[in-house]
Amino acid sequence: MNKPFKPMFFSFLILLGALALAAFVLGSTTASMKDLFSALFFPSDTNMYSTILWKLRAPRILAAIIVGAGLSSGGCALQSILRNPLAEPYTLGISSGASFGITLATVLGLTSINVFFLPAFSFAGTLLCIIAVYFISLRFSFSSFSLLLSGIMFGLVFSSLSMLLIAIDNPNKVSAAILWLFGDLSNVNIPMLWISCALILPLTIFLWTRSKELNALSLGEEKAHYLGVNVKQSKQIIFIVCALLTGVCVALCGVIGFVGLIVPNLLRLFLGSDNRVLLPASTILGGAFLLLCDTFARTIARPLELPVGVLTGIIGGAFFLLLLIKTNRAEQ
Repeated sequence: MNKPFKPMFFSFLILLGALALAAFVLGSTTASMKDLFSALFFPSDTNMYSTILWKLRAPRILAAIIVGAGLSSGGCALQSILRNPLAEPYTLGISSGASFGITLATVLGLTSINVFFLPAFSFAGTLLCIIAVYFISLRFSFSSFSLLLSGIMFGLVFSSLSMLLIAIDNPNKVSAAILWLFGDLSNVNIPMLWISCALILPLTIFLWTRSKELNALSLGEEKAHYLGVNVKQSKQIIFIVCALLTGVCVALCGVIGFVGLIVPNLLRLFLGSDNRVLLPASTILGGAFLLLCDTFARTIARPLELPVGVLTGIIGGAFFLLLLIKTNRAEQ
C-alpha cells in the first residue's frame, strides 16, 4: 500500500465504522439513548432492543459490508481487464444465472425443504453461467469483446428463462423468488453469512495481490504482454474470481446491482487508476456505500422496508447514464 494512501485508508475505515454505528441505531423501532446504550454494551436475551440490535441489525450490517466490498472490488477488477468503465459483475450475465437458479429452486418447491437450497441453487446458476461465458469466450482467445458479448447474451438467455418459470408457475409461490431478485438484506441466513465471509474476504484479498497485473492489463493487452504479463491466463483467473465473488454475494442476499459500477468509477475520479490504491479503497467504500443504501432503504418509509436492490438500481441507472454520456463525449 502506498504511504500517501495510508491516512486515507484509515479515514475510509473510520467512515465505515461510523456508518455501521448509525445503522445500529437507526431503524423502524425507535428507542431512548439509555435503552440503546444498554442494548449495545450490555446485551441481554431479555432486552428487546438487544435482540433487535444483535440478532437482526448486526447480521444485516455485516452482510451489507461484505457484499458491498465483494461487488465493488469485483467491478474494479473487471473494469481493468476489460478496459471499460461501464463493466461491472452483473454485466457478464452472472446475476442472471444466479437468478435462474433461485427461480428454479422456488418453482420446484425446494425452498420449503431446507433454507440452504436457495443459495445453493443460486450459486449453481452462477457456475453454469460462468462456464458458458468462459468456454464461448475461449473460442475467441478470451478477448474483452467476446467476454462482454457472451456475458450479455447469456444474461438475456437466463433472464428470459427466469421470466418463463415465473409466468408458468403460481404467482404466490414465486413471490419469495421475486423479492430475492430485487436484492434484499432483511432475512440474512446466519450460517450462509459466515460461509460468505469465509469466501468473499480471501477472494477480495486475492484481487489485491493482482493489482500490478490489473494495472498492466488496463494499458492494453499488447503493452501488458511486453511488461511480462501472461495476458490470457491472468484475464481468465481474474474473471473466474470476480464471477465467484458475485455468485457468493447473490447467493447471500439476491441481486443488488450497480455497486460495482458506481464505487470504483467515483473513486477513480479522485484517486486515479492505480489498482494498488483503487482496489482497497473500492473494497472499503463499496461496503460503506451498500450499508448506507440499506440503512436509507429501511428507514425512509418506516415501518416499511424497501429492498436495497431497488434503491441501488435507481441510483445506478442514473449514474450509468451519466457515465455513458461522459464516455461518449471523451471518444468524440
